[in-house]
Amino acid sequence: MDGLCCPTCGCEKLFHYSSAIGVYECTLCGINVDQHDLIPTEQFLEQDNDAALSRR
Repeated sequence: MDGLCCPTCGCEKLFHYSSAIGVYECTLCGINVDQHDLIPTEQFLEQDNDAALSRR
């Protein structure tokens, strides 16, 4: 999905189930994600940076 990613791992490679409306499977971590739970990739990267800074 363009500009959207898995909220768990940040992967943008999402597979849409044709039988389930609005449900995607992350090809990296394998979880099923509702389309409303997908987050902008930029937001995921900002969260990841914040987490890295807080571990220092």
